[in-house]
Amino acid sequence: MNSASMHQEMARKGIDVKQKSHESVEADRVAEIRHRMANSFQLLSAHTRRQLREAETPEARSRLALVLDQILTVSQLQTGLSIAEDGGLHRYLDGVEQLWRQIALPHSIEISVRRDDLSGLSRQCTGAIALILQEAVTNCIQHAYPAAMNVNGHIDIEVTLSSAGTGRLCVSDDGDGMPDDANLTKSQGCELIRDLASEIGGSARWTAGDNGGTVLTVEFPAGPRDRTRSHDGGDPH
Repeated sequence: MNSASMHQEMARKGIDVKQKSHESVEADRVAEIRHRMANSFQLLSAHTRRQLREAETPEARSRLALVLDQILTVSQLQTGLSIAEDGGLHRYLDGVEQLWRQIALPHSIEISVRRDDLSGLSRQCTGAIALILQEAVTNCIQHAYPAAMNVNGHIDIEVTLSSAGTGRLCVSDDGDGMPDDANLTKSQGCELIRDLASEIGGSARWTAGDNGGTVLTVEFPAGPRDRTRSHDGGDPH
């Protein structure tokens, strides 16, 4: 190796070391933020539990119990998102599915999850998909089923990866469907989903379901795969 080549190799190694050092610092910073958030949720839940014990009326106890349940739910969702951002979308889905069902149960909504083997997705991709799922499922529960419908609802979630390297996320409901003026797709939540899909080189679109309701489809590059394996997180509807 001549002198010029040696200098180039040393420069490349220096860049690699700096990059790894930057990634290590960033990982430590994120871990510290997560730790502080977890501590904050613990303090908040402990304070609410104390108020619940000291509540003097049934109405106050009922309201505080609801607040405590919401705090614990958000805390669990944050933990799940942390798992997903660490490259574990399959673990995130395994854990969050039951939580989604608990949230949807008071609204008489059933949720099913089907997925391929997602262990090969990048950290950036898994984090974005987890956030998209959380936003989409929340939107379905809150907006797809007006009280006037008075029917049992179903939300189906499917994440598939093709051997050609294309990922596809589909969230469908059988609610009251998209409005004629399509204002649904102009909402802040939908804009967030579009932005998250764009960050991983993907796209998002909303269409009317074959039997009513709305279907969100997100397609994104996932890298080539040798094979896929389907995991059924619940009975299909």
